[in-house]
Amino acid sequence: MNVINICLYVCLSIYANLLIKDGPQLTFIDNRCIDIGYVEEGSIQELTFRIKNTGNFPLAITDSFPTCNCTGVHYDRNAFAPGEEGEITIKIDTSGKLGKQTVVVRIVTNTDIGSYVIRVDMNVNRNK
Repeated sequence: MNVINICLYVCLSIYANLLIKDGPQLTFIDNRCIDIGYVEEGSIQELTFRIKNTGNFPLAITDSFPTCNCTGVHYDRNAFAPGEEGEITIKIDTSGKLGKQTVVVRIVTNTDIGSYVIRVDMNVNRNK
């Protein structure tokens, strides 16, 4: 009886692992870590990141968390069928920021990885 239980457990574990690997997969078409160089203080920086569901099941973006309240996050929709592409747009308000700045946005999904990070580096110059 023990051997049967062990075999059943191993088979179910393998099957569950296969399901996870065949789930939704978020792929960034563009680089998700970028340096936009020098920008003027007080400007709004709008950046768009193209994504694709390269998995076999629907992809869902369930939430997003920017590291500061100077950043807004918008995705053109929350669900993506297998093979479907979309966009994540972030807007960064540089008001009150000077010097080297890094903005990070965590995107939460239903993939096996769970969350992904978008990072934008910039150097903010004083507005003349």
